[in-house]
Amino acid sequence: MFCREYLVDLNATQAAIRAGYRAKNADVTGPKMLGKVGIAEFIQQLMTQRAEKVGVTAQSVIEEIAKMAFANMADYTRRARGLPKNSENRGTRPEHCICMEPITAIQTGGYR
Repeated sequence: MFCREYLVDLNATQAAIRAGYRAKNADVTGPKMLGKVGIAEFIQQLMTQRAEKVGVTAQSVIEEIAKMAFANMADYTRRARGLPKNSENRGTRPEHCICMEPITAIQTGGYR
């Protein structure tokens, strides 16, 4: 039970408490459990299974964060590319819009 609880937030102390160990000693019990080879191996196995199930790896997360971090918002706006107001925003690929929030023009001509 500790192993599955550890996967919730990767907090050994809280996992120990949720698994039924005494809260008074959980700050010692949790880390001690992580130090046991069999438990550490089982947690790694559970983490691998979870990653395979959802199709997410540390590498894929880093790649998505990099897309957001290095995105040039001028690439996504018609005005910055000199396109007419009602033209389609061609060239913007869906995977690049992951960090975008819709922008709507208000009557004063500003944006919100």
